Amino acid sequence: MSYEQLCRIINKQSSKFQNITLESKLSDDLGLSSFDLMVIIVEIEEKSDRQIDVSFLHKNMTVEELLSVINTPEV
Repeated sequence: MSYEQLCRIINKQSSKFQNITLESKLSDDLGLSSFDLMVIIVEIEEKSDRQIDVSFLHKNMTVEELLSVINTPEV
């Protein structure tokens, strides 16, 4: 998944359009809750037809860290 695709998904879940950078923290900077993150993950899984290992997720990870988890090949 590309950075741009992820930004579109995050902005769809967020209450307002935000300037998202790779260094943006999901909770502190973007105001996303744990629930928001789970909704985002479900949408990513549906769009990519793959499962994301949620054990690597935490609500205050950066967008870059989230992209890394998303793009890690399945084992």
